[in-house]
Amino acid sequence: MSVVWGAIVLLTTSVVPQRSRAAEPLVTFDIPAQPLETALGAYGTATGIQLLFDPTLTDGRRTPGLKGTFAAASALNRLLAGSGLAARMIGDAGFTLVALPARGPDDVSPTVQRFNTYSAALQGAMRGALCRVRDAAPGPYRVLVRLWITSSGATERAELLTSSGDERRDGLLVGSLRTLSVGMPPRDLPQPVTLLAAFEDDAATSCAGVPARNRGGEAAR
Repeated sequence: MSVVWGAIVLLTTSVVPQRSRAAEPLVTFDIPAQPLETALGAYGTATGIQLLFDPTLTDGRRTPGLKGTFAAASALNRLLAGSGLAARMIGDAGFTLVALPARGPDDVSPTVQRFNTYSAALQGAMRGALCRVRDAAPGPYRVLVRLWITSSGATERAELLTSSGDERRDGLLVGSLRTLSVGMPPRDLPQPVTLLAAFEDDAATSCAGVPARNRGGEAAR
């Protein structure tokens, strides 16, 4: 499981593969070399695909551009090549961007270094909260979540930016996330925190290590 700090946290239990799309339509691109954020705007206009990402991820990053006809997912990967960022699908809502794992200490940003301890606590708390509710337990779904965390570490507010694909499960997810208590956060923690939860493993694998007595039941309302 890995976490990338900024306004977006990536929470996964395995590598998230790019999903293939049968007969995905081709799009013609003519995006010149420019700042990456601007290029992504042009990509969104050309494809009609929504991109949800923390703008600070693209600060100072450029792209050599993209010219030619490609499927949308392939085009996005080409546009991001060499940027240190990767795209992750969020169901039918589009894509979000995450930073690739650092290759060494010199590649770790001061922001990541500052929040490493807290991010580990957040991962554990979120996985534990979801594993305690059988119908919200991690599985082959992904959802983009936004959390507001108080100075004491309690979750003041939780909302889903995308659906897990099941309305009842969405309600249970929100209820579970409202019970999170992670401990006192860093004073400069970006708020709200947005998490991409992408659990490709089944509940038995994802919840390994969570005491069985804590599993099952409904989320607190």
